[in-house]
Amino acid sequence: MKPEDADLITQARSGDANAFAQLYERYRSFLYRTALALTQDPSAAEEVVQDCLMRAYANLDRLHAAPTIGPWLHRVTINLSLTHLRRVRGQSVWRAVPLHGVPDMRMPTRSPEAASVQGEMQAAVHHGLSTLSPNHRLVIVLYYLQGLSLEEIAQRLACPVGTVKSRLYHARRYLSEALQAYDPTASYSLL
Repeated sequence: MKPEDADLITQARSGDANAFAQLYERYRSFLYRTALALTQDPSAAEEVVQDCLMRAYANLDRLHAAPTIGPWLHRVTINLSLTHLRRVRGQSVWRAVPLHGVPDMRMPTRSPEAASVQGEMQAAVHHGLSTLSPNHRLVIVLYYLQGLSLEEIAQRLACPVGTVKSRLYHARRYLSEALQAYDPTASYSLL
């Protein structure tokens, strides 16, 4: 049985480096995928995750004994990623940026034709996601790629569930429009 986050934090506070290493391994991939989806830069995403986990380690004494620190770490990762967009790219976080590094969304294929269709669909989705604002892209990534519930997304974004629902609705609508503009001959329905 895996130890609870609260137990690992308590052990890490006592100087057990292995306990914090377990927390690091537990959350690193999840945080990296979110940072990569937002920053579009693998090295920046790695830097964001390292910074997030260093902040957690530096603030072990201040972390409350919640059963999990995942939501807090995720929120810090989102904030650091958005700060990276503002600072490094010198742009408003609302401006669309290319989406090259989204985790691979391919499904297993059985034929060259299916692989071709799948590749075209993946290119269309990547293009469509790149047109979304970071807030809209973020809810799509958290809901569809990370598999979080609406309540979990609201907790991580520190906003009401209704706001998440609204962003997700609009993000799907914008994504449908972008997909339709990308390939007017195809039929896309995300609503």
